[in-house]
Amino acid sequence: MPTIFISYRRGDGGGYAGRIFDRLRQQFGDGEVFRDVDTIESGTRFPDAIARQLEDCRVFVVIIGPTWLSASDENGVRRLDNPRDWVRVEIATALKRNVCIIPVTVGGAAAPAAQDLPEDLRSLADWQRRDLRDGDTWGSDLEFLVRRIAKELGVKYTQSKRKAAVALAGIALLGVIVATSWLFLYRSTPAPTQESPAEIVILDNTNRYDVRNGPIQRTYLTITRPHFITKIYTYHWNNERGSPPGLLSLRRSDGTVFGPWEARGIRGHKNVENASWLVEPKMTLPVGTYEVVDSEPNTWSHNDQSKGEGFTFIQGHPK
Repeated sequence: MPTIFISYRRGDGGGYAGRIFDRLRQQFGDGEVFRDVDTIESGTRFPDAIARQLEDCRVFVVIIGPTWLSASDENGVRRLDNPRDWVRVEIATALKRNVCIIPVTVGGAAAPAAQDLPEDLRSLADWQRRDLRDGDTWGSDLEFLVRRIAKELGVKYTQSKRKAAVALAGIALLGVIVATSWLFLYRSTPAPTQESPAEIVILDNTNRYDVRNGPIQRTYLTITRPHFITKIYTYHWNNERGSPPGLLSLRRSDGTVFGPWEARGIRGHKNVENASWLVEPKMTLPVGTYEVVDSEPNTWSHNDQSKGEGFTFIQGHPK
């Protein structure tokens, strides 16, 4: 059974959880890291699977985003105040066991104070946190986390393949540039003055398991710095029928609406036409918390693994 358990909220931690999961899986192996989206098999009851995984984990990673503490349900009730909230259940269960707990703050979030947590979660504040900062320090921050977990598990730390390759790639690139730089003297068009920023996954609550129509939770996105949004996808499996593309927009918590943008359909699983909707806003989104608004919620896909939120994938880069 997996020895590392990742707990997170999709609204502000899903994209970060995916990146952390990929690195931990690279370090410790495919079967050693548990994240509900990737690890629960189809036909398995979500609550039972979570309970089994918590019984066997040795390291429990809690990903805390900007709205982790204040996230509320459709009735305006703070999710952490609901004893059946799965994030609360996961953490409360882990705190009762003899496991290493590592709170990880992402997106500029602050670690919650004990008095702001439900009583059964207050000891979470006693555990030393690790900050994963956006930007140039992300890689080194993540490697520090990996080393900490490796030490806890008593296994040898292996440097990220990508990080180890950077130096060699840089040397090779420098050689190519020096060897060919004379060619640029004769180019008729100027070279770009700045590289395009690398795109990142800003929100991803999608997964490959059985889905239903009509989300039962709203889908939220929180950013703590402006981001340039390049693509937004929503998924409309609709029992293998897809759904004619409609409109997508982002509604900020103050009521400001960005969009709507007219979507185009993309074929999905089993070549189903219009299974995915795609818009390309190509605009800068200010700091804030946003609800993803889909014009056809009746065919918008969700499942237990998405915590009832409509399947959404958002891509872009920080400004």
